[in-house]
Amino acid sequence: MRMVGSGENLFPAGKVKGLLRRLDTPEQVLELLDEDGPPVVAWTKFAGSTFLSPVMDKVLAIITSTGTNKGHLAIVARELGLPCVLAAQVDERASGQEILLDCTDEKTARIYLL
Repeated sequence: MRMVGSGENLFPAGKVKGLLRRLDTPEQVLELLDEDGPPVVAWTKFAGSTFLSPVMDKVLAIITSTGTNKGHLAIVARELGLPCVLAAQVDERASGQEILLDCTDEKTARIYLL
């Protein structure tokens, strides 16, 4: 396994394996809503729960390049028990690849290519 990113872990939530899917537009979110593909870890620049709300019950976890632990996305993710990584730095080439998201550390989540 090779580490391809890390960020602020919202809460210790174990480990999740899935396809890292970059979501930058509402159209991409809606496409995911209609798909029956492999389990997805959503990766977005936006830390807004409104943007991801259509798929929050479908994704395994959320990785965002922005956000704080007091923001709305963080509040909703905690309420749903959904693993969430904030202020993440991720290698762009990881999009579309199968990853392991390790959220076992209290402060830092790590993203590995499988």
